[in-house]
Amino acid sequence: DEPFAAARDTPSAAPGSPDEPFAAPEAARDPPSPAPSAPDNPFAPPAAALSPKRTDPFGPVTAARPSAPAAPADPTAAGPGEPLHGSYLRRDEGGEYWLIFTQGGTFSDSPPASLPPVDWAAHAAAGHQVGRYHRSGEVLTIRGGDGQLHTLSIQQDVYTITVDGQLCRMADYDLSGRHLIGTWRARDGSRSLHFEADGGLSSGGTRGRYSLGPRAITLDLGSPERLPFLSDLKPHSRSPKVIYIGGLAYDRVDTPGDAT
Repeated sequence: DEPFAAARDTPSAAPGSPDEPFAAPEAARDPPSPAPSAPDNPFAPPAAALSPKRTDPFGPVTAARPSAPAAPADPTAAGPGEPLHGSYLRRDEGGEYWLIFTQGGTFSDSPPASLPPVDWAAHAAAGHQVGRYHRSGEVLTIRGGDGQLHTLSIQQDVYTITVDGQLCRMADYDLSGRHLIGTWRARDGSRSLHFEADGGLSSGGTRGRYSLGPRAITLDLGSPERLPFLSDLKPHSRSPKVIYIGGLAYDRVDTPGDAT
């Protein structure tokens, strides 16, 4: 009458007998040894995937996620990128601000006192900022001497760069073959230099000669001295108001003449 009812009146039926065709065989009634990937559990992970240290079954498996190479935290360690070889000056009511870049990736906030090769360690020891820079398109990264990283925007024109919205003018024009006319006095009061259109030079009663070259000037007041030369000369001006010789600023002290 109940073909699918359990056989309650046959407790003595032996396991595995024809009366219980679905009962487990006798050998299978022994307690199975615990195995993480028993054959009767097709959804168990393979034994190699089970880690005794892993307590969060939903956490990521480290070995299953190969880590991608991380981007360098300090782009300047990769070099200058797109080099900014030049000296740039920004002047406002607060003072003068320099951005000096070398082809090899060195950055400074002050003009060096000597021509290349510059002793940058000595430049830093003199109290100037010396670090590294990297440029990629319109992104400029500067690592200062204190290790701080600064990420700035940059746009470059023929005679200027604009860094984080601040316009900085090129200060290292090639003035080879040109001459200055006028007198400039060093800001530290050490000396004045009077330049003449024929290449003549005088300072404190001593006469001599000078000549301009790319980023350099040669002063000969008894013994020739070749030094870095920068200026605030603008593309359409005839004579600079301020010149920088050997890292020292000289201000114009007479009526500006024309550079020839």
